[in-house]
Amino acid sequence: GGAISEHECKARLRIQRNWEGGKCNQTFLSTKTDQLQFDKHLFLSSYQNRILICYLNEERVAGFLEEEEHNISCFRMNFHVVACGVDRNIRLWDVNAPSAALGTIAAHDKAIRCIDFVDNLIVTGSADRTVKVWDVETQKCLHTLKGHKTDVYCLQTDGRRIVSGGLNGDVKMWSPQDGNECVLSLNTGDAGCVQFSSTKIVVGANTQLDVFDARTGGYLWSSDPCWNNVNCVQFDEHKYVFGGKDFVKVVDQHGKCLYRLEQYQKYSTLQYDRTKLIAGSRDGIWVVDFSESAPRPREKDDKCVIA
Repeated sequence: GGAISEHECKARLRIQRNWEGGKCNQTFLSTKTDQLQFDKHLFLSSYQNRILICYLNEERVAGFLEEEEHNISCFRMNFHVVACGVDRNIRLWDVNAPSAALGTIAAHDKAIRCIDFVDNLIVTGSADRTVKVWDVETQKCLHTLKGHKTDVYCLQTDGRRIVSGGLNGDVKMWSPQDGNECVLSLNTGDAGCVQFSSTKIVVGANTQLDVFDARTGGYLWSSDPCWNNVNCVQFDEHKYVFGGKDFVKVVDQHGKCLYRLEQYQKYSTLQYDRTKLIAGSRDGIWVVDFSESAPRPREKDDKCVIA
């Protein structure tokens, strides 16, 4: 991008310090959710058999994507197209025309547990123990990846590589364009969630985060154990954000706690961008805003808690 102005530089530094100090404002939304996703314009939230669509800049509900027979187990939005796991099928929707599905792909022999969607590729993981890669335009299966011994419970793709995890702690990296064999295998606690970058693989393993070298598979470090299992995670070069029953926690690159959100909800989903963190459960959604110029003061012994 272009040069950053002094004003923008100061604003970014302030926001980074707010993250590091746990300085923020909070809003609670009584919208039940199993999974959420947002970008600059749209916010999507799924619960049971429907997905709520909102335009962020207009603060209004734009519509719903609704299934008649089955609950939506997982979804991912890519531009204006949403790919949903519905029983054993992939359902495709256009958020700009939500009244009818774009198509249905008969994808797996058993229920779809997880899904990701990058460029024109959809990747699904299933209770049939396979990972499959699909072309969204042709709706054809490009690769079937076998090797997991239990349900594939979580996965992520960057369009070239895939990392998938099972509840037996078996985490695998695949590079489908180079063949359908696993290129890296890790063993952790039960994998409730997984994210990766060019250098790291991060796994929600039982009650903690396990971090590995994405190039060698070597173990790097683990977070302190939490009271309950880790269900969701996102990370960048500065921090790791992860959540589970009764907590959302943020730690730095060394595992030091910066703060945590404790609202006694079973958090199943979260996402953050530069200025906000959104965490959801079946009790509701918390929106945590770090962009405020004058965050509320907090006691020294309360620095780690957003209450």
